[in-house]
Amino acid sequence: MRSFLSGIAAHRREAYIEKLIIKMNSKASYFNSSRTPAWRAYRKAEKLKDPAYLPIIKAYLERYPGKEYRDQRHSAYFIMGHLLRKIPDAEYVRYYIACLEKEDSELQQIILLRLGHISIPREQSMDAVIELAGKDDWRIRWNAIYALGSQNTERCKEVLRAVI
Repeated sequence: MRSFLSGIAAHRREAYIEKLIIKMNSKASYFNSSRTPAWRAYRKAEKLKDPAYLPIIKAYLERYPGKEYRDQRHSAYFIMGHLLRKIPDAEYVRYYIACLEKEDSELQQIILLRLGHISIPREQSMDAVIELAGKDDWRIRWNAIYALGSQNTERCKEVLRAVI
């Protein structure tokens, strides 16, 4: 009975994330932007704090690869970044950083920006972020520099001194 109930709860969480991402990508226009479904969905996403959402978002990102899902992936990365700020789970931080290697510059920007707010474990490799700190595109470079500041290691400090 307990596993049945936990299955229902997991399904509800998945459905909630799917609906939240749809609302985050709503293109409805209103006179006051703070009343749009997208604005309200982004504010709800910022407030999430249940670690059970992390595997759901990871599965979502893996289920919807490709450029045709860029907006949805952007929203999923936004949610994951806000969750990781509150719950810096090492496994999901590692996954989040690894996503930098497979995404385009627009999605790299949102990941890097959110990484700047996450308490990244010292043992976590920041190689992907360090590589992006040397990019010519200033938007990527500065977001990578910001993200490097979230890990207080000598290597990150050296890279920061070199690029700034």
